[in-house]
Amino acid sequence: MNKPYSEWSEEAKEKHRIQTRLWKKRNPDKNKDQKRRWWKKHSQSHKQRLKELRQQVREIALRTFGTICCLCGLECGEKIELHEIHGKRHPRNVEYYVEHKDDFAPTCYQCHRMVHRLMKTFGLSWNDILALKSGNRGRD
Repeated sequence: MNKPYSEWSEEAKEKHRIQTRLWKKRNPDKNKDQKRRWWKKHSQSHKQRLKELRQQVREIALRTFGTICCLCGLECGEKIELHEIHGKRHPRNVEYYVEHKDDFAPTCYQCHRMVHRLMKTFGLSWNDILALKSGNRGRD
């Protein structure tokens, strides 16, 4: 019966490391193929999970916020995006979108990109952007 790696002696671990390095030097193509297969398998499942998450978030956005951009008034249909008002982080947890509806604003693609550019370039907050939209420009 084989022992788990954690129970091996230091001498056995070192011997194993040396043998592994030698094998990798002698068989570089096999090692690359193994990594390539592993990466291909796992990256596809990750992409699939992200695709499913985006679809769930889109469905929540359509049900909760409708399909009209809050900045320009454009009818976006299914292409509506949610901007997180309090930051740049867009969570990958669907429940977060349901529990924190007040933290999001429906925007079209162009307005969403513009909001992030304004926030990054000029350090504006969401309220500053709404003030610019309404024409107040800081005259409170």
